[in-house]
Amino acid sequence: MNAPPLYAIKVFEIAARHESFKQAAIELSLTAGAVSRQIALLEKHLGTPLFHRLHREVRLTASGKDYWEQISAPLQQLSTATTAVRQRNRMNALHIWCPMTFSLRWLIPRLMKFQVEFPECHVTFSTTLAPVDYRLNNADVAIRIGRGNWPNLSSQKLIDIELIPVCSPAFLASHPLACYDDLNRHTLLHSMVHPDYWNTWFRAMRVAHADTQEGIRFGSVSLAYQFAREGYGIAIAQHALVVEDLESGALAAPFPERVKIPDAFYLIHSEATADKYYAQEFRAWLAQEAATFEAQRQQA
Repeated sequence: MNAPPLYAIKVFEIAARHESFKQAAIELSLTAGAVSRQIALLEKHLGTPLFHRLHREVRLTASGKDYWEQISAPLQQLSTATTAVRQRNRMNALHIWCPMTFSLRWLIPRLMKFQVEFPECHVTFSTTLAPVDYRLNNADVAIRIGRGNWPNLSSQKLIDIELIPVCSPAFLASHPLACYDDLNRHTLLHSMVHPDYWNTWFRAMRVAHADTQEGIRFGSVSLAYQFAREGYGIAIAQHALVVEDLESGALAAPFPERVKIPDAFYLIHSEATADKYYAQEFRAWLAQEAATFEAQRQQA
């Protein structure tokens, strides 16, 4: 098949529509010389001139006019089909934003189930160590810690946050903890993302002289948990994010008491994405996953 150069056809269609190489150059962000070269390439392929080159203007030849009329409709169909495919791909896309530790410890281990159920959905997953304004991330859905009162956003509570001290089993075996006050004698691991968590737990346990100024501080909750696993000290954890480690024995809880705080993990979205098909499916799927998880966690 002796197909014509497609880009030259595009340039010709625009030049023919304007009957101007200059106007075509402006629309295509090219020089008039570049437009002229593309037209010449197409004319060589067709074996006939498409334009009369006059002193300060160009005019379609009879062959050029006939050729333009025949290719305009197919080019418009091609443009329409391309737009439809792009729109369909956008409709199949799902952009999720989620905090780093929740992503690693809770969502990602479960996300494959959603992908198996909806294999045609193209997921983009964004996360960060720092709090991010949801409205700036162009996400279809986001998971955030809070109390469900974000302006102009719909929210659904997923998982309660309960605080519990955790450490490695080896650390606990070599550093027995008989009472809450004994925590003051050991290294406390803090997350700077949630700097008040230790104080909140100590207040709930009515520990009057808790020393929360000492210890090691981390910019990431995940790092605090990992250091606890490695035996560096005792971290204050969100129970939902360490429950599997506690069950497997990777972490141990020196005290079983869990302190529920007002904040929780919420699923949020804007009105703009409320009716998007895969965003709706993901919200329904995640709500069910969270409900099942919470029921099992509270029974344990």
